[in-house]
Amino acid sequence: MRIIVFLLGIGLVCFASCNSNGNDAKTENSDTILSFDETLNHGIIEMTTFHLTDTISYKGHVYKYDIVRVSDSTLALIKDAETQKVYMDNHVELSIMRDGESFYSKVFTKNDFVNFLDTGFQTNGLLEGFVFDKTTEDGLRFATSISYPQSDMYIPLTVTVKTNGSIVIAKENLIETESEN
Repeated sequence: MRIIVFLLGIGLVCFASCNSNGNDAKTENSDTILSFDETLNHGIIEMTTFHLTDTISYKGHVYKYDIVRVSDSTLALIKDAETQKVYMDNHVELSIMRDGESFYSKVFTKNDFVNFLDTGFQTNGLLEGFVFDKTTEDGLRFATSISYPQSDMYIPLTVTVKTNGSIVIAKENLIETESEN
C-alpha cells in the first residue's frame, strides 16, 4: 500500500512539474525579446535568438516580414561597468516580401543607429528589440531599441521601410502620461 501511495505521489509531482513546464514555455516564448542565456560562450552573456514573421495587407499589396535577432560574435563585446559582466551584441536580419517577391532585405547592427546614440549607448548599449509596429502613410514601421543590457534604460527608435524600398530611421520620442482610472 505504501508503494502505491509513494508512486501516486511521484506521479502527481511529475504531472505538476510537466504542467508548470508547459506554462513556463509559454511565458518564455512571449518574453524572448528580453531573455538572456548566461551559459553560452564561456561566460559571455548572449541574448536568445528571436524570430518573428507575419503577413500584412497594405495599400493593395501583401507584405510578409521576417525578423531574426541573433547574437553576433563579430561585433564588439559590451562590458557592464557596474557588474563587470560581458555581453555579446546582436544583429537583426529584416527581410520583407511583397506579393511573394523579395522587396527589402538588410542586416541591422547598432552602428546603423549611431547618429541617435550618445557615447554611453554607443559603447555600452546593445541592439535589443526589433518588432513590427504599424503601417504609416509612408510604409511599414518597425520599433527598435538600443539598450543597456538587462536594464530599463534604452533609446527607442523606428525604422520605416517605404513603399519604394528606401528606409527612414528616426528617434522615437516617448511621452509618459499618467494613466486615467
